[in-house]
Amino acid sequence: MKSPTKQLALIEKIREDIAAGRYRNDLRLPTEAEYSELFHVSRQTVRKALNALEEQGVIRRVQGSGSYVNLSPQRRRRTGQIAVICTYISEYIFPSILRGIEQVTKENDYQLLMNSTNNSIASERAILSKLLDNPPDGIIVEGTKTALPNPNREFYHSLAARGVPIVFINSYYPDIAGENVIHIVADDYTGGFTATQALIRDGHRNICGIFKSDDTQGTERYSGYMDALVRMGASVRDNNVIWFSTETKELLLRSIGDFLMGIDKSCTAVVCYNDQIAATVLRFFESSADYSVRAVASFDRALPIDSKTLFFISYPHPKEKMGRVAAEKLFRMIAGYREDSRIFSWE
Repeated sequence: MKSPTKQLALIEKIREDIAAGRYRNDLRLPTEAEYSELFHVSRQTVRKALNALEEQGVIRRVQGSGSYVNLSPQRRRRTGQIAVICTYISEYIFPSILRGIEQVTKENDYQLLMNSTNNSIASERAILSKLLDNPPDGIIVEGTKTALPNPNREFYHSLAARGVPIVFINSYYPDIAGENVIHIVADDYTGGFTATQALIRDGHRNICGIFKSDDTQGTERYSGYMDALVRMGASVRDNNVIWFSTETKELLLRSIGDFLMGIDKSCTAVVCYNDQIAATVLRFFESSADYSVRAVASFDRALPIDSKTLFFISYPHPKEKMGRVAAEKLFRMIAGYREDSRIFSWE
């Protein structure tokens, strides 16, 4: 049998299976190797068949993930709901971000489904599993532990394959991409670079850094911090960088002195991951005579922090504006428009 005939037969068989709903809940098709073995055809024949189905809009192919049944937004019945998945809902900057999202949601007469992962991969997985059973019209999500490999990416790929637009905020997974997946984030690398550069220009040469290891905000701010030290000829020392994670954050806040014990006593400034860390750091150095720290730089400008003895600066996070922009872009995507990602600069 000629290959084109096999290709057409395979295309028709896949179409029939899709129409009959024979694929599992995430709508993922078998791999090229599985189709090749199942129908006794070459991998090239399978690839050509899948390419043809993709061109026809029947399936969607996600690099690194596979092929999925393509249920575009136009073919899905609108639910009047969008889902928001945050790491935390009522803490720190998140209430401000949610206000921006809620304003736009009300303007569009939509219902908001709120979810919190507490930065837990297992919780994120449970939430995504439920959303996959009853997909909303769109999702705004702050990814969980985005600096680490994420085992939940298949859920995101499946939702995107069903035509559910996804907008990541604050951070995102680089391997989850597509024309209906975008991100709205702050330029954390430049933030770390700018904060460190400003301290160096103020005369600080030995600068400590405290960063979060399991979120990309932390790793990007660290990267900017380190590049500023190197480019401007400041001191680069491993023991002056302190890392914490979601699981060790509370320990850090309770026992900051233990974490700072190993830094050089000659450090005169600190770059902090965010204002929660900075508030604790300021209190420690205000009451300690064993260190030379005179300045602290931070991010988010989310807490009423002040110091009578140390210089303090916090770069403002867009907060509510980020929420509004994310929601506005999501609703345009729901309406069928293409949208681009956006990166906010730090003032």
